[in-house]
Amino acid sequence: MKASSENWLKIAQKDLKVAKLSLNGEEAMACIFHMHAAIEKILKGIADERGSKVPRSHNLKHIAIDACQIKLEKHLEELFTELDQSFMDSRYPESIEEFELQYTLDYCSKLLKEVESTFRWLKNLLIKN
Repeated sequence: MKASSENWLKIAQKDLKVAKLSLNGEEAMACIFHMHAAIEKILKGIADERGSKVPRSHNLKHIAIDACQIKLEKHLEELFTELDQSFMDSRYPESIEEFELQYTLDYCSKLLKEVESTFRWLKNLLIKN
């Protein structure tokens, strides 16, 4: 694996760790931010490893499809869309109270399980390149 791709992986792993810590600390906004960041950065590692230009984008589907050349199954498209939307909501909430009503700790816990599973799958793609 390229050193630059390995760096993306290390940063992605740190973001996933912080997402878990944020959930344990009952901080939904930070948990969502770091779940998205973990997936975004491991995708950028895959793009880098495959010799693609690493995009300056936060759009997970765009990165996966265009930069990584990954054919996304429907459930991954839906997950990436959900992560992109929740990420935007976490960055620019109209009100913290409304945000926390929509993105509960239970919601974050369920989403984190999907993110961890997807992260493992993406890590395997990165390592196999």
